[in-house]
Amino acid sequence: MPAVIAAKVEIHETVAAAASTGSTASSGMGSMGSGSTGMSTGASGMMTMREVASIAIPAGKTVALAPGGCHIMLVDLPKALTTGQKFTITLTFTKAGAVDVPVEVRSS
Repeated sequence: MPAVIAAKVEIHETVAAAASTGSTASSGMGSMGSGSTGMSTGASGMMTMREVASIAIPAGKTVALAPGGCHIMLVDLPKALTTGQKFTITLTFTKAGAVDVPVEVRSS
């Protein structure tokens, strides 16, 4: 049985915080293409993250998961991750089904 890396896994996007209300603005997920992170800076210059239910990937395109854009958030880790540690995350796609993706922990 594989080790439990996190109690919960979430998909997040980074978005610009609205200057006057403190709410978040959409990053335009539908316009994401190859290598795009969907990151922008609002009038306040502040960025925030929010959980999303899924990421739309247009046919024939790729979407990069990376800090500062769309990313996977591991929540409630039973122990700290270490640089160089490797494990697998299973991503589930509407048409492709489950795909195992190798992950390597890197320093920031």
